[in-house]
Amino acid sequence: MDTPDSHHTTTQDWARLQDVITRLYLDQDKTLEEVKSYMEEHHGFYSTVSMYKKKLAAWGAFKNLRFDEVLQILYLKKHRDKNRKPSTFYIRSREVDNGNLQVYLSRNPSVFSKLEAGAAPNPEAIRDVTCRTPPLGSSMSVSKRLSPLPVRSIQVERRSPVPSFPEDMFQALHVYLDESFQNGLWSWSDSHCWNTHGRSGPSGLLSSLLDRCITVSLSASRQARPGTVRRALDTPFSMLVRVFRNPPPILVPKILATAAHLNRIGCGEVRALLLQFCQDLSMATHGQKSPLTRFWKSFVSIPFVEQRNATERVLALCVSEYNTRLGSTHPLTIETYLKYFDAVEREKDPRVQLQSLQYHLSKICDNFPDRSLLGLLKLEHALATCKLNLDQGFPDKAEEALSRLGPNLLAARDESFRCLWLGYIKCVRGDFRGAEYLYRNSVFAARLTGSRDCILESLFQLETFLLHIKQPFEAEKIRAERFQIFRKLDSLVWADQSEPHLKNHTTSPMIAIIHIGSTKNNAKWRPSAFSEVAEYVHYASAQTTNAMSSIISLDLLNEGASASDKKILTTLQNVVNNVESRKSAAKTIHGVIVDNCRDAYAAYNAVPNPTAEEIASGAVRTPNPSGWMEYLWDCLGRAAMKVPAGHEGQERLIGLLKELQKLPKDPVPEFRAGKIEGRVLWNITKETGYEGLVQWLWELDQGNFTGGRQVEEDPRAATAYVNFSAFLARLLAYGIADTNTLSALRRPSPFASSHQDRILLDLCLHEPYAAAAAQWIIYAGDALFELSEKRVLVEVGGLRYSRALWYAWGVKFKALADSNQVSPDVREFSRRALDKMDQCKMDGINPAKSVIEKFGYIHSEN
Repeated sequence: MDTPDSHHTTTQDWARLQDVITRLYLDQDKTLEEVKSYMEEHHGFYSTVSMYKKKLAAWGAFKNLRFDEVLQILYLKKHRDKNRKPSTFYIRSREVDNGNLQVYLSRNPSVFSKLEAGAAPNPEAIRDVTCRTPPLGSSMSVSKRLSPLPVRSIQVERRSPVPSFPEDMFQALHVYLDESFQNGLWSWSDSHCWNTHGRSGPSGLLSSLLDRCITVSLSASRQARPGTVRRALDTPFSMLVRVFRNPPPILVPKILATAAHLNRIGCGEVRALLLQFCQDLSMATHGQKSPLTRFWKSFVSIPFVEQRNATERVLALCVSEYNTRLGSTHPLTIETYLKYFDAVEREKDPRVQLQSLQYHLSKICDNFPDRSLLGLLKLEHALATCKLNLDQGFPDKAEEALSRLGPNLLAARDESFRCLWLGYIKCVRGDFRGAEYLYRNSVFAARLTGSRDCILESLFQLETFLLHIKQPFEAEKIRAERFQIFRKLDSLVWADQSEPHLKNHTTSPMIAIIHIGSTKNNAKWRPSAFSEVAEYVHYASAQTTNAMSSIISLDLLNEGASASDKKILTTLQNVVNNVESRKSAAKTIHGVIVDNCRDAYAAYNAVPNPTAEEIASGAVRTPNPSGWMEYLWDCLGRAAMKVPAGHEGQERLIGLLKELQKLPKDPVPEFRAGKIEGRVLWNITKETGYEGLVQWLWELDQGNFTGGRQVEEDPRAATAYVNFSAFLARLLAYGIADTNTLSALRRPSPFASSHQDRILLDLCLHEPYAAAAAQWIIYAGDALFELSEKRVLVEVGGLRYSRALWYAWGVKFKALADSNQVSPDVREFSRRALDKMDQCKMDGINPAKSVIEKFGYIHSEN
């Protein structure tokens, strides 16, 4: 029999066995260790896991979708949609699962902005992605889940990710946003983005105008007089000219979200009038050829039935553009996302809403500058939780979700809305006294806003409640007050603290009340037919804010997850946020896997002589602890991408792995090669291939960070890469797993392959990798220092550490730390890396932190 010493693998051997290896790895879903063992046993083919990784990467044999491949799929889909052709896509002759594609698109919305900007996929993706027309009667494939439980086929609506819209619309919007930033129309800081001339005034006025449109539209069905309704609409439409002369950055998202809201409440005529008016007004103020005019003209030309999809795509593009310009946690990006949520996701299943909201909440830290915006985001999350519990028949849990917020977290407007929902839940539970108290509190909070629109809504809800509990006289009083306020809707109110003539007198927010005189004939509006007088009234805000704890939302739950999946994900969430101890979490996860494997073993034994087809289809369950461990590794890796590099949650995830290693090594049943065997869990060592942990982390790295300039151009991907690198470095430093091959300090990372002068000349390319490389020094510096001092060879034919290499890293980090052109975050990471390197030299090699023997490295002494 051949041995590793007696048979040297050649390039010809790899080429000859390429089909076998890729079939085992991709089609049969084997781990790299399993592929390696199979090839040794059946083909006498010996090589290292690291070499398998390199060859699979060179062959493009990835289990996860990659950025450029998805971009090419969208290009092909867009072209074929024009000809109304159904499509099945293939990557290197393997069919793309539609469910996996949709999950990727939901997690990487930046691919849409690349599509609309005309970015070209890399040549490999263009070559590897093909498209065919599926045969008639073919069924949709079911998304493959990482959880080893059998999957039930679900009929999913086929929805094109790229509907056909006017070609000019997205390009015009992109140009409009780009020019507004470039030509100084908009200014920005880390905490704000505003119209340079009008500052926050246009944005505040726009909100009031659109609120008024909704209020007036609703009043048409709330016993208001038609003449009064018509006159009330004059005000917001006539004042829009002021907004379009100095458009705020949130102009397009706010108007489209309002249009979607008007459509939702059955006011399609007002919605159509608003959109047509925006087109005419942009033409009158900016000219026919301006990108803003071209955008509105294209949008209005879209048939009504397709405008909902168009709204979704436009808002997604705005979120992506602001994310790229300002960052994913900038208040403008978050506010635009909330408009996207209101227009697109509010009508979806509450579970989908929660997943989306949790993802965005997870990105926001304690020092988020806009507390009211953060409060609104948390209110939306609480409302989604509330709706889910109401749907499931748990009104007590629904009430608890909203009660946890507390009024001091929310702006007065949002507090009014929260009280309305709490009042409704009390009413559902039969507590009419508590409900009335909350409805009246809603009116009180609305009065604090100074907004008549908000007051009118809260009064209408109180009136409706009083009629419901059979108090008609009290309801009539509220109705009279409501009508009296409605007749005064000739003025608009919004908060504005940036008026120049007030800056020297007060820093408190002011309420600007604009009174407008309209034409005598309300049937037609003319821009010149109004006069305005501004009054300024001091507004003492009653709102206070408290310091928020740094709660991380992992947002890993996918639709269709089993109860066992959810338990594991909830446990990881609790560990990261220190809600559950690492020891307790390890026992919980171990219990989930063991119980499931034992149940599957019992189910397997209950069927006499099951066939291979029954087992393969999932009709007969089999115990699969390896599948559960892969699922856990995937969740851990994705969780690490969400937890900031310096957050204590990263250390807690490492602590969880250490606790799992300490658990008793009792075997559990596993179905392998047609028979039941015993499998010991958590034996995470070099000899066991780290139970597939390193391989799965490599898959995540390849699937999330190796697309065409994905890390360089997508801030979210760059942040996830830095966080992921910090986790990988900790795994190495604590001796849990050898993650050396994934280090950003190694080639092909641009930080490793470029001279420091080249790095400073192309910071856009190198900064994300420099930040990730710094994490390896910060969190694994002691281990890397020992490897360098002892000239360790990590793998035959691979990287050898040395003092010269350690010195080269230091030179690069010093160049980054000293340059004013480098972003503050990367400068800080580089300084911390340099401090750690100096500390390592002072302390010398620490035997207690040595990983050489644990990972079996080769070094100069042996």
